[in-house]
Amino acid sequence: IQFGWRLVSGLMVVSLSILLYYLWTLPTFQVSEIQVSGLTRLNMRDVNTVLNINNQPIFALDADKMKQKISNAFPEFSKVDVKLGLPNVVQVDVVERLPLLKWHQEGRTVLVDANGFSFPERELEESGPAITVEATSAPPAVPVAEIKEGSMQYLSVDMVSAILSISAQVPQGATLIYDSQHGLGWRESRGWAVYFGDARDIDMKLNVYKAILKKLKKEGITPALISVEYVHAPYYRLEQ
Repeated sequence: IQFGWRLVSGLMVVSLSILLYYLWTLPTFQVSEIQVSGLTRLNMRDVNTVLNINNQPIFALDADKMKQKISNAFPEFSKVDVKLGLPNVVQVDVVERLPLLKWHQEGRTVLVDANGFSFPERELEESGPAITVEATSAPPAVPVAEIKEGSMQYLSVDMVSAILSISAQVPQGATLIYDSQHGLGWRESRGWAVYFGDARDIDMKLNVYKAILKKLKKEGITPALISVEYVHAPYYRLEQ
């Protein structure tokens, strides 16, 4: 038998093919479960379900594609990192956004974090944030200068701050509200709505509101709407 380069090359091809076959099919190199760190509201089962890589060989996985898939499926993750290791290790590290308030509009509720980013409610969520805004229209557009490249921001940081500031003044039993015409306010348990526009001069606006209420009560008038959006030009309506 004469050994030539063609025979050697053929043997190498066959050997490599056998090696690849075993690497591709051996249970040792097949992923059974991923490991996820940084979860708070979600759990590993949620991420595993989205990736759906169980029993796939580690060599067939692409960390960048997995990262993109996770980011698309979970907008509540502000950061995602995927690392692959032998023999079958998939490590996913995430940073979850913390829900600060709920924005309810047209039968749909989204959660919003301190930076104005929104993400959906999840069935596994415990109780969620205590602050809920009942909106009749979409929030103001986020200023272009505030939007980071590739991000989807629902509320501006100033809008989030205004909601937090006004929510601290909401009386017991009242509902925090928003519409595009009057801005932020609340609906009193006694029926009328009061609007403050935004959180600027909120202490002065509150004093004006209390003075208007005192005057209306003295005159036996029940308003439908009170506006102190412009602190020097407040008004009230008897009908919406």
